[in-house]
Amino acid sequence: MTLASTGSIATMIGYASGTYPSTTNSQSLSGSLTPVGSTVNALIMRCNLINNNLATPSDILDLVPINATFGSNITYNPSFQRWLSIGDGTYSSMTITFNDQNLNTLYSKDPNIALSLLIRKK
Repeated sequence: MTLASTGSIATMIGYASGTYPSTTNSQSLSGSLTPVGSTVNALIMRCNLINNNLATPSDILDLVPINATFGSNITYNPSFQRWLSIGDGTYSSMTITFNDQNLNTLYSKDPNIALSLLIRKK
């Protein structure tokens, strides 16, 4: 079996990239790395209306740390309100997306979400 250095499950199962086993004989091998159980460490919440001049990309609304076990609800209560600007213009809709820490789009298998947004007029 050959594990590539990119696009491979190597880090998830605890092995460095390479070919295993190194000989054609039957072997028992232990991984050299700590397996990665989840590759998502935080949720980045993005909104098409936001004009956040402190973030790249500029539509980042907030970062939500994952504080729950698999299958449990993630609860996030920020310690203070973050007032961000909305881009100039007229809008008929708003889109909120969730990304991982590498800005990969996350797709939820759970159709339920409870989300509160505070919007104030300048």
